[in-house]
Amino acid sequence: MPSDDSYYVPVFQERMLTKARAEKLDLVYCNMLYGRPKENYRLLDVQARVCHIDKTGYFLRRDCWVDYPAKPEGPSAGSCSDGEQIEELMRRGVRHGKCEEYLAVHN
Repeated sequence: MPSDDSYYVPVFQERMLTKARAEKLDLVYCNMLYGRPKENYRLLDVQARVCHIDKTGYFLRRDCWVDYPAKPEGPSAGSCSDGEQIEELMRRGVRHGKCEEYLAVHN
């Protein structure tokens, strides 16, 4: 689910699909470089839980889709909606796995 501030290494799609198909996964995610243009970037060791995953770096089977929870409102109300969606998927028992490579950048 790319965003306008997402960048991918050239083998992103190939590696993610290969992992998903080989292990029959409904959800596959990868590590990423994460930050904002005016902040320091950091390596994000992605995990399937709130505030440790970003939609930029995961593939989800269409038939497993659940909507994102509503984002909090207001200028300082951060959001971990991507992670909340993932935690709902975990409660539903989707088969998931991680491609350990750093394959995406999210600003």
